Amino acid sequence: MTDQIAVDDRYIYGTWQRPPNATADEEEDTVHDDAMAQKLGFSGGLVSGSILNELFPPLLLKTFGERWFNQGSVSVYFPSPITDREEVRAVIGAPPRGLTDVQVPAWIETPDGRKVAEGTVGIGVPDVPSALRARKLDRYAPGELRILAGVRAGDELPPVKAVLGREQVDKRKRGLRSILDWFDREWPWGPDMATVGTMGGPLSEPLRPYRAGTLSEIVMVVGAVELRNVNGPVMIDRSYQAGGVVVYVGTSPKTEYVWFDTYLDEEDGNRVAEMRTLYRYMKATSPLYQEHEV
Repeated sequence: MTDQIAVDDRYIYGTWQRPPNATADEEEDTVHDDAMAQKLGFSGGLVSGSILNELFPPLLLKTFGERWFNQGSVSVYFPSPITDREEVRAVIGAPPRGLTDVQVPAWIETPDGRKVAEGTVGIGVPDVPSALRARKLDRYAPGELRILAGVRAGDELPPVKAVLGREQVDKRKRGLRSILDWFDREWPWGPDMATVGTMGGPLSEPLRPYRAGTLSEIVMVVGAVELRNVNGPVMIDRSYQAGGVVVYVGTSPKTEYVWFDTYLDEEDGNRVAEMRTLYRYMKATSPLYQEHEV
């Protein structure tokens, strides 16, 4: 796929793809489920951000090489959703020549120019913050928290064991054969490497309490994700320790939301990867708001 990438003086353009809503069959009563998504005003189930992020690696390989999987980042906000098999492509900025630590703009767009993901990608340790690290988190005036009452910035996420199972990666590869054709190559780390989208799985293990109990009954949307290889890549069937912290909690007209930072360490404490992510809980699906306009 990398030989089909278009390059000009300013940007590097991925090939047009039609990513499927590959999580629909396992995500009942979520925004990936057609029936629930339509109740919330969408035309159908939404393609997950983890699938959209699988569009970037061919561009990252062409631009930064395999080093990106050892020390690279993708940091994007999802401003506009797409549904099953809508046509999109990834685009990144062309980096200045000669720099070993650099960050460039990145986005995923539809043929009419609508951006469904927007942010940055980088390699090494750039001297500027990533898109999500630079993003203003308190974008709305403080409001009453009902869904997330009791959650506070600074709350620790207790360390847990995290393993990325082979079945999860194999299922992603089967569902995205054309998009992940770049993945079937020899890697310096061997064949058991996570894809960009699946590396978020073990990094999300500390967030299970925020998808359980009464919170599991409320529709949640992942609104942004930053994935960073610190000493990567994340490997399949390897035991890691994952933990993190709540960064910010807030409310918007339609959601209550929370930002998290999580990490993945090897058993000897070596930091492998980090993630910043945004969970947005839909007020319209919570009984705490059922008598209120949302």
